[in-house]
Amino acid sequence: MEKIKNVVFDLGGVLVDLDLNRCIAAFRTLGMDAVAELINPYYPAEMIGRLEHGDITFHEACEEMRRLSGTPDVPDERIAWAYGEFLVTIPVTKLRQIEALRRRGIRTYVLSNNNPASMEFVRRMFTADGHDMEYYFDAVYLSYRMHELKPSEAIFRKMIAASGLEPAETLFIDDGRKNVDAAQALGFAESDPSFDIEGYDSLFKLVIITVHALGTYVAPERIFTYGISTIHDSDIQYAREKNVKIKLVAQVVKVSDEHFTMFVMPEFVTPAKYIYSVDDEYNGVVIRGECYDRQFMFGKGAGSLPTASSILSDIMARLNNYRYEYKKMNYIEKPDYTTDITLKIYARYKETDVQGILNFSKIHEQFISEESNYVIGEIPLRELLEKRSQLSGRDVFLANIPIFFLNRD
Repeated sequence: MEKIKNVVFDLGGVLVDLDLNRCIAAFRTLGMDAVAELINPYYPAEMIGRLEHGDITFHEACEEMRRLSGTPDVPDERIAWAYGEFLVTIPVTKLRQIEALRRRGIRTYVLSNNNPASMEFVRRMFTADGHDMEYYFDAVYLSYRMHELKPSEAIFRKMIAASGLEPAETLFIDDGRKNVDAAQALGFAESDPSFDIEGYDSLFKLVIITVHALGTYVAPERIFTYGISTIHDSDIQYAREKNVKIKLVAQVVKVSDEHFTMFVMPEFVTPAKYIYSVDDEYNGVVIRGECYDRQFMFGKGAGSLPTASSILSDIMARLNNYRYEYKKMNYIEKPDYTTDITLKIYARYKETDVQGILNFSKIHEQFISEESNYVIGEIPLRELLEKRSQLSGRDVFLANIPIFFLNRD
């Protein structure tokens, strides 16, 4: 962030955790199914769009909702409650990260499609760490006040004019692709961490390492990959209670002379492990060989100089017509990839029926509360791979509890 002087945050989906299903269910309990169909976390439609554009009042929007759904007796207060069910919480860790940015001299802003009723809920959430919303930002730009909606160019132009910020010096963080595209078109910097936090960067590196080490290529789509985008304060608290850290780990393991397995997912890491102390932009790699036991490599994986060094290396290799060789791919006897192994996992969930989706072969522990639930159990890796799409809910988080090499790393 060497040239970044400003950061502009979206609210919902970036700072404020959202629960679309909870909001839809709330409107359905009011008999307002037609309104429930309009709820969109990115781009508001019909009367919600006009409300967030500032063209109508909240009461006028409620009148339209009542007419649309044929529910004339539902009061404004109940509609405000239903819409407020969209908004879950602002984790205190995010508030403290904003404070850390401001201590470094970076100016922080909000640009949000929003409405007066929702903002009452949002402002209360910002008090979780003892401060009000204005404490965290130089300015808050809201669509209903500006009479513009993202992703229109006009809303960005108005923010630029009011704040005096330079787009090239401004990081724009939003969970709507169209909003990000609009900001980029005006010269804003973009933050899209999904390649890292969803595990894809680690996955592709794992595939390359596996070809070098074992001579076998495994297509990325055949490998179970699960990132950390849904990690929650409760998962971090659980890890602290167990005196472990949560790290996103990619691993390939030879389970026999004939077979190996590989997967990418968060893992509970104990203080005895090498990678326990690998933090921030640093990466760690542990290699175990048949004759040399373990080797540990540690270094920066991001930043201007490491990136420049890698690019220069690739350019020089290209100029000299150098090509990587994967000599082990020519070996006659190579191990085969298998998902027929058992993992021990931690699965935290709230709405998603995780125990109904996954067939645990053994359950070691389970916890149920109003806030969230978790189960710790054993499950075949192949089932995680088969059920991956059903575990994509924002209320679900999975972590591996290591059973390989327990006494060796």
